[in-house]
Amino acid sequence: MGTEPLCPAGIFLVALVFYLTLSVRMASTMLPLVGAMGWSFTLFSRKMLVIFYLVVFVLAWVGQFIERIIEGKKPSFNALITGHFSALSC
Repeated sequence: MGTEPLCPAGIFLVALVFYLTLSVRMASTMLPLVGAMGWSFTLFSRKMLVIFYLVVFVLAWVGQFIERIIEGKKPSFNALITGHFSALSC
């Protein structure tokens, strides 16, 4: 049978149920996006998808960092790291 540890369709279904618990409107908005991501699994190789999603993640993270600088606020990543290290110190 399949060697997949987690079925992508099952993960998408869980995500949609989660969005349904929040809001029907939100779930109906997320359905086409989740469908497009699921469809992309059939078009591209796993390696290409991992690279694509990592690039999108990094670009979104950099964009969020730039947005925080433009707003004049401290990037939340710094607060996250600082909070974790201060919680470890006794």
